[in-house]
Amino acid sequence: MKNNSNFKNAGSSRAKMWRNILLVLGAIALIASYIADIRVPHPGMEIQEVRQPVERTSKDGFQKRNVIVTQVIDGDTVFIKDDEGKEASFHLLGIDAPERKQAYGAQSAEHLKRILEDVDYHVQVIFRSKDQYGRIVGKLVADGKDLNLDQIKTGNAWVYKNYLRDLQPGDKNLYMKAEENARANRIGLWADPNPQNPREWRREHPRN
Repeated sequence: MKNNSNFKNAGSSRAKMWRNILLVLGAIALIASYIADIRVPHPGMEIQEVRQPVERTSKDGFQKRNVIVTQVIDGDTVFIKDDEGKEASFHLLGIDAPERKQAYGAQSAEHLKRILEDVDYHVQVIFRSKDQYGRIVGKLVADGKDLNLDQIKTGNAWVYKNYLRDLQPGDKNLYMKAEENARANRIGLWADPNPQNPREWRREHPRN
Protein backbone atom coordinates (compact mmCIF):
# COMPACT_ATOMS: atom_id res chain seq x y z
CA MET A 1 0.00 0.00 0.00
CA LYS A 2 2.90 2.29 0.85
CA ASN A 3 4.66 1.64 -2.47
CA ASN A 4 1.47 2.45 -4.34
CA SER A 5 1.21 5.78 -2.49
CA ASN A 6 4.80 6.62 -3.36
CA PHE A 7 4.13 5.79 -7.00
CA LYS A 8 1.13 8.15 -7.06
CA ASN A 9 3.14 10.96 -5.44
CA ALA A 10 5.98 10.52 -7.94
CA GLY A 11 3.53 10.60 -10.83
CA SER A 12 1.89 13.73 -9.48
CA SER A 13 5.27 15.43 -9.10
CA ARG A 14 6.27 14.61 -12.67
CA ALA A 15 2.93 15.95 -13.95
CA LYS A 16 3.44 19.20 -12.04
CA MET A 17 7.00 19.45 -13.36
CA TRP A 18 5.84 19.07 -16.99
CA ARG A 19 3.04 21.57 -16.47
CA ASN A 20 5.57 24.06 -15.10
CA ILE A 21 7.90 23.39 -18.04
CA LEU A 22 5.05 23.92 -20.50
CA LEU A 23 4.04 27.13 -18.72
CA VAL A 24 7.64 28.42 -18.92
CA LEU A 25 7.93 27.49 -22.59
CA GLY A 26 4.60 29.17 -23.30
CA ALA A 27 5.74 32.33 -21.53
CA ILE A 28 9.02 32.33 -23.49
CA ALA A 29 7.14 31.90 -26.77
CA LEU A 30 4.78 34.76 -25.85
CA ILE A 31 7.70 37.08 -25.00
CA ALA A 32 9.50 36.14 -28.22
CA SER A 33 6.37 36.84 -30.23
CA TYR A 34 5.94 40.22 -28.53
CA ILE A 35 9.57 41.19 -29.29
CA ALA A 36 9.23 40.12 -32.92
CA ASP A 37 6.01 42.10 -33.18
CA ILE A 38 7.85 45.24 -32.07
CA ARG A 39 10.92 44.74 -34.26
CA VAL A 40 9.09 43.73 -37.44
CA PRO A 41 6.74 46.59 -38.44
CA HIS A 42 3.20 45.95 -39.56
CA PRO A 43 2.20 47.14 -43.05
CA GLY A 44 0.64 50.23 -41.48
CA MET A 45 3.89 51.04 -39.69
CA GLU A 46 5.86 50.70 -42.92
CA ILE A 47 3.56 53.22 -44.65
CA GLN A 48 4.01 55.63 -41.78
CA GLU A 49 7.81 55.40 -41.97
CA VAL A 50 7.73 56.08 -45.72
CA ARG A 51 5.36 59.03 -45.45
CA GLN A 52 6.97 60.76 -42.48
CA PRO A 53 9.75 62.53 -44.43
CA VAL A 54 7.14 63.70 -46.95
CA GLU A 55 5.08 65.18 -44.12
CA ARG A 56 8.13 66.98 -42.77
CA THR A 57 8.88 68.37 -46.20
CA SER A 58 5.37 69.58 -46.93
CA LYS A 59 4.10 70.54 -43.47
CA ASP A 60 4.43 74.24 -44.39
CA GLY A 61 2.30 73.62 -47.45
CA PHE A 62 5.03 73.94 -50.09
CA GLN A 63 5.30 71.49 -52.99
CA LYS A 64 8.35 70.72 -55.14
CA ARG A 65 8.31 69.81 -58.81
CA ASN A 66 10.82 69.50 -61.62
CA VAL A 67 9.74 71.50 -64.66
CA ILE A 68 10.99 73.15 -67.83
CA VAL A 69 10.79 76.89 -68.37
CA THR A 70 9.21 77.46 -71.77
CA GLN A 71 9.20 81.27 -71.83
CA VAL A 72 10.60 84.19 -69.86
CA ILE A 73 8.05 87.00 -69.65
CA ASP A 74 10.05 89.41 -67.51
CA GLY A 75 12.43 89.36 -64.55
CA ASP A 76 9.95 87.76 -62.17
CA THR A 77 7.50 85.83 -64.38
CA VAL A 78 8.00 82.75 -66.57
CA PHE A 79 5.96 79.98 -68.13
CA ILE A 80 6.68 76.43 -66.98
CA LYS A 81 5.74 72.95 -68.22
CA ASP A 82 5.63 69.81 -66.07
CA ASP A 83 6.27 66.15 -67.01
CA GLU A 84 2.65 65.74 -68.07
CA GLY A 85 2.92 68.59 -70.55
CA LYS A 86 0.79 70.98 -68.49
CA GLU A 87 1.87 74.60 -68.88
CA ALA A 88 1.31 77.38 -66.35
CA SER A 89 2.41 80.90 -65.54
CA PHE A 90 4.87 81.08 -62.64
CA HIS A 91 5.70 84.19 -60.60
CA LEU A 92 8.87 84.37 -58.51
CA LEU A 93 7.72 84.81 -54.91
CA GLY A 94 9.03 87.66 -52.78
CA ILE A 95 10.50 89.77 -55.58
CA ASP A 96 9.27 92.51 -57.90
CA ALA A 97 11.24 93.02 -61.09
CA PRO A 98 10.92 96.00 -63.43
CA GLU A 99 8.26 95.58 -66.11
CA ARG A 100 9.41 94.91 -69.69
CA LYS A 101 8.58 98.46 -70.82
CA GLN A 102 10.05 100.00 -67.68
CA ALA A 103 13.64 101.17 -67.31
CA TYR A 104 15.91 98.19 -66.70
CA GLY A 105 13.05 95.79 -67.42
CA ALA A 106 14.72 94.20 -70.44
CA GLN A 107 18.04 93.75 -68.59
CA SER A 108 16.29 92.04 -65.70
CA ALA A 109 14.55 89.57 -68.00
CA GLU A 110 17.76 88.88 -69.94
CA HIS A 111 19.69 88.13 -66.76
CA LEU A 112 17.12 85.54 -65.72
CA LYS A 113 17.13 84.06 -69.20
CA ARG A 114 20.93 83.66 -69.25
CA ILE A 115 20.89 81.66 -66.01
CA LEU A 116 18.12 79.43 -67.35
CA GLU A 117 20.08 78.83 -70.56
CA ASP A 118 22.99 77.51 -68.48
CA VAL A 119 20.76 74.74 -67.09
CA ASP A 120 18.96 74.12 -70.39
CA TYR A 121 15.79 75.58 -68.81
CA HIS A 122 15.43 72.60 -66.45
CA VAL A 123 14.52 73.88 -62.98
CA GLN A 124 12.73 73.01 -59.78
CA VAL A 125 9.79 75.04 -58.53
CA ILE A 126 8.84 75.27 -54.86
CA PHE A 127 5.36 76.68 -54.48
CA ARG A 128 2.28 76.81 -52.31
CA SER A 129 -0.44 78.90 -53.95
CA LYS A 130 -1.57 81.09 -56.83
CA ASP A 131 -1.92 84.86 -56.97
CA GLN A 132 -4.91 86.95 -58.04
CA TYR A 133 -3.88 86.57 -61.68
CA GLY A 134 -3.93 82.78 -61.51
CA ARG A 135 -0.14 82.47 -61.60
CA ILE A 136 1.61 79.86 -59.48
CA VAL A 137 3.75 81.74 -56.95
CA GLY A 138 6.96 80.31 -55.52
CA LYS A 139 10.71 79.84 -55.72
CA LEU A 140 12.57 79.06 -58.94
CA VAL A 141 15.65 76.90 -58.35
CA ALA A 142 18.28 76.15 -61.00
CA ASP A 143 21.04 73.67 -60.17
CA GLY A 144 20.54 74.39 -56.46
CA LYS A 145 20.55 78.19 -56.88
CA ASP A 146 17.61 80.27 -55.66
CA LEU A 147 16.89 82.45 -58.70
CA ASN A 148 14.52 84.68 -56.75
CA LEU A 149 17.42 85.57 -54.46
CA ASP A 150 19.81 85.88 -57.39
CA GLN A 151 17.58 88.46 -59.07
CA ILE A 152 17.79 90.57 -55.92
CA LYS A 153 21.55 90.06 -55.40
CA THR A 154 22.35 91.16 -58.93
CA GLY A 155 20.17 94.27 -58.75
CA ASN A 156 17.54 92.91 -61.11
CA ALA A 157 14.60 93.09 -58.71
CA TRP A 158 13.27 94.62 -55.54
CA VAL A 159 12.19 92.61 -52.51
CA TYR A 160 8.38 92.49 -52.65
CA LYS A 161 7.81 93.35 -49.00
CA ASN A 162 4.03 92.79 -49.16
CA TYR A 163 4.62 89.05 -49.60
CA LEU A 164 7.55 88.40 -47.27
CA ARG A 165 5.28 86.47 -44.89
CA ASP A 166 4.67 83.91 -47.65
CA LEU A 167 8.35 83.01 -48.04
CA GLN A 168 9.92 79.84 -46.73
CA PRO A 169 11.56 80.13 -43.29
CA GLY A 170 14.93 81.89 -43.50
CA ASP A 171 14.38 83.44 -46.93
CA LYS A 172 13.08 86.75 -45.60
CA ASN A 173 16.39 87.79 -44.02
CA LEU A 174 18.40 86.55 -47.02
CA TYR A 175 16.29 88.57 -49.44
CA MET A 176 16.36 91.74 -47.34
CA LYS A 177 20.15 91.60 -46.84
CA ALA A 178 20.67 90.95 -50.55
CA GLU A 179 18.73 94.08 -51.47
CA GLU A 180 20.58 96.18 -48.89
CA ASN A 181 23.90 95.02 -50.35
CA ALA A 182 22.81 95.68 -53.94
CA ARG A 183 21.62 99.17 -53.00
CA ALA A 184 24.80 100.00 -51.08
CA ASN A 185 27.04 98.87 -53.93
CA ARG A 186 24.85 100.34 -56.70
CA ILE A 187 24.50 96.97 -58.43
CA GLY A 188 22.22 96.62 -61.44
CA LEU A 189 19.18 98.89 -61.33
CA TRP A 190 20.57 100.54 -58.18
CA ALA A 191 23.16 102.29 -60.36
CA ASP A 192 20.30 104.72 -60.97
CA PRO A 193 20.22 107.07 -57.92
CA ASN A 194 16.40 107.04 -57.99
CA PRO A 195 15.04 103.88 -59.67
CA GLN A 196 11.27 103.63 -59.95
CA ASN A 197 9.61 100.88 -57.97
CA PRO A 198 7.60 98.57 -60.29
CA ARG A 199 4.47 99.07 -58.18
CA GLU A 200 4.59 102.81 -58.83
CA TRP A 201 5.22 102.20 -62.52
CA ARG A 202 2.20 99.89 -62.74
CA ARG A 203 -0.01 102.49 -61.08
CA GLU A 204 1.08 105.00 -63.70
CA HIS A 205 0.58 102.46 -66.50
CA PRO A 206 -2.56 100.47 -65.63
CA ARG A 207 -3.49 97.47 -67.75
CA ASN A 208 -6.34 98.04 -70.19
